[in-house]
Amino acid sequence: MTQRLYVRAVKCVTEIAATERSIVDLKKAIKSKENEVKVCQTRLYLRERRPNVEQCRDPVHYQSVDSLSHIGVRDSLF
Repeated sequence: MTQRLYVRAVKCVTEIAATERSIVDLKKAIKSKENEVKVCQTRLYLRERRPNVEQCRDPVHYQSVDSLSHIGVRDSLF
């Protein structure tokens, strides 16, 4: 009985450590994409507010939106 509890405890500790490593890896992945997202969002923002230029949905706009979605950003952010 004690042996089974010990084995189960070791298994739980191992799973917790693996989960914590996954969380750290996910945070690093998110951090690495922040600059790309900021650049895309800034470009879209500036395109929307160009003075004396009619707003349009041209290939450049669609490419910017596509690059954001390719990075993994949800539509609600732009």
